[in-house]
Amino acid sequence: MPRTAILAHMDIESGANERIKRLVRLHQRRHRVAEGVFVVEGDEIEAALASGLIPAELYRPETNGTEIPAEQTFVCSGRALRKASYRSDPAAVIAVFPGFATALDDLRYDDPAFVIIAENLEKPGNLGAILRTSSAAGVDAVVATGDIDPFNPNVIRASRGAVFSVQLTVADIQSALDWSRSAGLQVVAAVSEGGKPPWSIDLKAATALVVGAEATGLTPGTIAAADMTVTIPMNGAVDSLNVSAAMAMLSYEAVRQRSG
Repeated sequence: MPRTAILAHMDIESGANERIKRLVRLHQRRHRVAEGVFVVEGDEIEAALASGLIPAELYRPETNGTEIPAEQTFVCSGRALRKASYRSDPAAVIAVFPGFATALDDLRYDDPAFVIIAENLEKPGNLGAILRTSSAAGVDAVVATGDIDPFNPNVIRASRGAVFSVQLTVADIQSALDWSRSAGLQVVAAVSEGGKPPWSIDLKAATALVVGAEATGLTPGTIAAADMTVTIPMNGAVDSLNVSAAMAMLSYEAVRQRSG
């Protein structure tokens, strides 16, 4: 991306500007859904651009070191950008992108596939961390189930932009399991106790690994529907792991097996 010093007139000076007020409203999911957009701040904008997305709107300071293509660009005062930012450490650039969705049947995967199904995650940051690890470990796709907003700002930030490079879809758990069966994937459910150790499961086979929130775990119906369960041994004082940490360990066991 070209790096040039850009000087421009000021479009928005006040934090009370109507466009800035709208950006503040877009911090809330219901407003993003109503408009069919999502907001990206800072470094993750480049990850969105690299995936082929073009911002509908770009808000930047008067002097900015990066030339970013957008349908509309607004030069803003620092005060206005700080008001509009979702972050506690406000980013210099804010972009609004048109929303998009990927259906289960649109997912593409290698053979043998390795897919993560994340059931009922409570914290957007956990989904973001799962996406980041998925990118690093070469996971084919992530399916999030339950009431999760895939474009929550905390998902985008915690993923470090992987939300734009890893295939992600949102579906109900039954549809996710049915899709896994139709795609020929074995369903492996991660549980806190009673499952097989990771190294004893054939993760070279096409696999859908199902993980759940640390506080609640997987629902009984999901565990019952799995072909097998897996448990990470705990040898210390703790009896559970954060879902993203557990997913990372199990994903890299699959990487280990497939690299051997």
